[in-house]
Amino acid sequence: MSNSVVFITIPGNAKRAFGNMLHEVSDGVELTIVQKQTRKSIFLRLIDYFKKTSVVVLVKQIGFTLLLRLSPKKRKALGFFRITSYDNYTRAYMGKTLEVESVNSDLVYQELSRISPYLIVVWGSGLLDSRIISSAKYVINLHFGLCPFYRGAIANQYAFFKDDIFKIGATIHFVNACADAGNIIKTISFVPGESLQDSFMKLNDTAIALYIKIALTILNGIEVNSTSQNSAEGKNVLLRKWTPEIRFKTAKKMLLWNK
Repeated sequence: MSNSVVFITIPGNAKRAFGNMLHEVSDGVELTIVQKQTRKSIFLRLIDYFKKTSVVVLVKQIGFTLLLRLSPKKRKALGFFRITSYDNYTRAYMGKTLEVESVNSDLVYQELSRISPYLIVVWGSGLLDSRIISSAKYVINLHFGLCPFYRGAIANQYAFFKDDIFKIGATIHFVNACADAGNIIKTISFVPGESLQDSFMKLNDTAIALYIKIALTILNGIEVNSTSQNSAEGKNVLLRKWTPEIRFKTAKKMLLWNK
């Protein structure tokens, strides 16, 4: 294989492991672009929330924030949505790495224009601008949510909160200008078991392995089948919906499930 590949992601052990696996099984990842994560303190986030809601609602959310802080079991349960076998991976990225504030910056566009990648592999970054998407022949994404039903940053979390268990999963799709709305290459459904931790780890590990396989298929010049999405069938769940109240109630449901 001589086709160049770029990996766009965010910090995280599982993502680093994936990037290295992709590097090792392909001709090499030409560039890994890591979008830095800047997270506001809980105080600043609550101030922002206050600007959009009433004092009563704000006080209620502060209460749920405190309840979560006092419950390590609930906080641990919320981590099950992202758990993988690679969470303790410690190796550094292989090859060239570029850390940026935004994957849509001029610097990123200049680098991609220079490389002219055959394939951009995305996992975890923000929405890509059209010029970034058009810089490569193919752009694919791994979304932890079952498209077209749940798109966005907290797809599986929100589906679980809504007791929509059979619409939890992962989706590998081509990227377009809308969040998680490109043509679907493959979906992986969640299979609930006695332990949510094991069930989510199996889902996430299966999705990661399949994502590697699909990336290699494309790099080998083999056409992959895909189907278009009807965005009207589902919803785009934005991160701001992941309020302390929703997080607390979701974690409570998870702990009850495991009992």
